Amino acid sequence: MKIVFVTSLDLHHKFIINKIYSKFNNIIIFRDKEKIKSKFNTSFSLVKKQALYERKKWLKKKLKLPEVINIKNANKISKIKQIKKLKPQIIVALGAIRLNKNFIKNFKRTKIVNLHGGNPNYYRGLDSHYWAIYHNDFKNLQVCLHFIENELDTGKIIQIKKIKLFKNMKLHQLRSKNAEIAEEILSKFLTNISSKKRIILKKNNSGRYYSFMPSPIKKIIENKFNNFAKKL
Repeated sequence: MKIVFVTSLDLHHKFIINKIYSKFNNIIIFRDKEKIKSKFNTSFSLVKKQALYERKKWLKKKLKLPEVINIKNANKISKIKQIKKLKPQIIVALGAIRLNKNFIKNFKRTKIVNLHGGNPNYYRGLDSHYWAIYHNDFKNLQVCLHFIENELDTGKIIQIKKIKLFKNMKLHQLRSKNAEIAEEILSKFLTNISSKKRIILKKNNSGRYYSFMPSPIKKIIENKFNNFAKKL
């Protein structure tokens, strides 16, 4: 079973792929350097603390990764052809730019799935966990694996799982918990596909689409999350 990852390949993505690679060795990574840019300030002081926490947690030993091919914009015809030549059975979108209608059309016989950090029944698009916190909706801090459709985060749900928070947890620790659950549900899906087990899909109610969260709101949600975790 050949698996292709289309990803920006940040550290939390490397963690997920490293775990998957230990179970499935026919994997190729397309590192897409195309970035989605916001028209307003989205910087967050927490990012450095988050990166330090994840490095300490995951880089005690070197993460082993399969072949990495650097590209810019997987939706370009030349890149679609490049991926198509590999004849992948599964394509996993992992923190990459949105795979568009033309990309999807070219892989009709391939299972294309996306790992979404959030519950797409309520929060589609970007910064989904942050928007859930903004709305005091802590129960929807979830991780979802779903099939990709033309509309963003609307495909049928393969599995969705809640992130288990712990007392005095800090917001900079949330992404690592998200990554651990993402690896777990992706691994289960790949195992089931490999063993030809039936996948029971769930309806995606396609919630509201959210874009980037502006910087001033991010400081608000950091306090909200930390205060909520104190009371667990």
